[in-house]
Amino acid sequence: MSHLRKIPKPTFGANSSSSERMTAWIVWSSQRDALGHKVQLALGIIALVMIPLSSTLATIGSTLFIGYALLRCHVLYPIWKELLFNPCVLALLALYAWLALSVTWSLDPDHGVRLLRGSRYLLMIPALAPLLLDVKRVLLGPCIALLIVLPIQAYGLIIGDPGFAQGALSEHPGFMGIWMCVTCASLSLGMRSNPLGSWGHRLAPVGMITIALSAARSVLLASGTSLFTGLTVMFWHKDFGRFRSTLAVIATLAIAAGIVFGFRSEMSRRISGYNQMENTAASTVDDFPIDGARPLWWRIGIEGFLAKPMTGFGVGSAEELITGDDEVVRITDSGRKNSYVNRDDFHSSYITAAAESGGIGSLLFLAWVGCLARSCMRKKTISPVLTACLTALLVFGVFNTMFFSGRLVALIAFVTTLAIKHDGEVESAND
Repeated sequence: MSHLRKIPKPTFGANSSSSERMTAWIVWSSQRDALGHKVQLALGIIALVMIPLSSTLATIGSTLFIGYALLRCHVLYPIWKELLFNPCVLALLALYAWLALSVTWSLDPDHGVRLLRGSRYLLMIPALAPLLLDVKRVLLGPCIALLIVLPIQAYGLIIGDPGFAQGALSEHPGFMGIWMCVTCASLSLGMRSNPLGSWGHRLAPVGMITIALSAARSVLLASGTSLFTGLTVMFWHKDFGRFRSTLAVIATLAIAAGIVFGFRSEMSRRISGYNQMENTAASTVDDFPIDGARPLWWRIGIEGFLAKPMTGFGVGSAEELITGDDEVVRITDSGRKNSYVNRDDFHSSYITAAAESGGIGSLLFLAWVGCLARSCMRKKTISPVLTACLTALLVFGVFNTMFFSGRLVALIAFVTTLAIKHDGEVESAND
């Protein structure tokens, strides 16, 4: 502890707000343990480089970052106490507490416990909170990840490997893509929070190419919608400084997506024709169309919510509900290719919240969304970045369950931390 400087603790008036106290404690902790603050900042950037890339790297990076933050608890505990007064954090913790409680009445409690392991990434919030004065530097992490992903995707295209071409190192292209979506929003709409300055606006179209190559339709929709939402906010406040450059980013996304999906459609047509020539006896009559799977899962989830509208069936019950449905049994019995219809989630955050946590869990989820939306409205000038990030999460959540995958929980924690900064007006003079 000899490296700790003797800095007097800040004093507060009777009417001081939680945001003022948090700002003062962040400054105090960074001055009292300057070396530890720099190390934590470096580990935070490294973690945000690794989390978008793959699950294994995410585990390594986040563990080092969170572990080091816990080692500094003797300096950071005043900041963490102020987090408990932030409505965004409280709503998110209440949601996950209810999800954890629902395991007690789950149809498959063991599976529910396994799913909730991803909630450990919520510890990213107290680990990131002491870095709120260095948001611009923290955002370098996802930007570096973007520069790593694109060459790997290009390599995948050259060697003809769709895994590398779509997801780079990630086993799920959508998870990587939604992180790149948030990164591009901060680059194209970022104003003062843009970590790369004018170069960031040149890098944003490159990010759109990465998103298009992922070929994840939910991410493409989330990206386009979030940028249009950010543009709407900028137009509302007559902030045209990044208007044309953001339009160029959206145009890049549209063109790249058209090329990628056009190429995929042509390849799918040729492969399908080749397979029919090779095996004329093969019958596809019983093949269930993959595009019809999500509506099927959603219908089962809605029926589950209607059966238990207050508490739901509990986390981990999705697989039991889906595999026990009569239509799913009929589809899977009609052909081995249809076994993918048996899933362990409903592929929608809203349906999952309703079916597995009931009306109470759904209200808590909406409360968290409402708190983030409120943070967008706290200042006269609404933050386009935060609005775009929230929009991206909401659109992506329509088609994917975000509550249990560690990398998506980390993204939720990251956006919540940005909301804490904006809500509390926590910013340094050079930010």
